[in-house]
Amino acid sequence: MALVTYQALCIDALDASLMGEFWAKTLGYELEKHDDGDSVIRGPGVGEEIWINTVAEPKSVWHRVHLDLRQDSLQPFGELEQVSKTGEFTWTTYRDPEGGEFCVFTYDEPPEHRLKDVVIQAP
Repeated sequence: MALVTYQALCIDALDASLMGEFWAKTLGYELEKHDDGDSVIRGPGVGEEIWINTVAEPKSVWHRVHLDLRQDSLQPFGELEQVSKTGEFTWTTYRDPEGGEFCVFTYDEPPEHRLKDVVIQAP
């Protein structure tokens, strides 16, 4: 039995509309914009949702929780800031439009689901 079950992730954003559009396109999820400016993107599975919530302060530290993605190419991320490319397995770390880190793993075969993992890094 699992100790925890993924239910939903919340991402803080200065511009929830921009970030909702970015992550919906990146993950291939459906975008739902709310009247209050926040957004939610929903994936194909139960509980596969990410809430994008408006906050007043910009990102100021390295994220301890980030997304790992599966892609067949790094081409969709060509205009984003690349932070690093390293490790036993090849991955590339990028920054989203507001500076949040995420990792992209490439595969020869196109992935069925783009979201690979939600990663929690210990302090």
